[in-house]
Amino acid sequence: MRLLIAIILLLVAFGLAFMFANQNDQVIQLNYLFGETTIQLVLLITICLGLGLVIGLSMSSISLLKTKTQLKNCKRKLAKRELELKNLRTLPVKEEL
Repeated sequence: MRLLIAIILLLVAFGLAFMFANQNDQVIQLNYLFGETTIQLVLLITICLGLGLVIGLSMSSISLLKTKTQLKNCKRKLAKRELELKNLRTLPVKEEL
């Protein structure tokens, strides 16, 4: 069911993108640091969207890796503390009177 919904949403997104591309087929002049070129508006928007997506995913991946590393360290420390607690529970109790 989830796959069907995902496929439908993907088809709707592609349909909207196709309609957007048909409405923005103008050719524009792009001036950048080392020169200039003519490019279709929809192509420029797609390139900028793709670059933003790649940069965003890269930043998210870095954050995710950092969080996973912290989780791994915490789990290791927890296992060490649990072992220490287990060892302390098995020690005989000294009663001094």
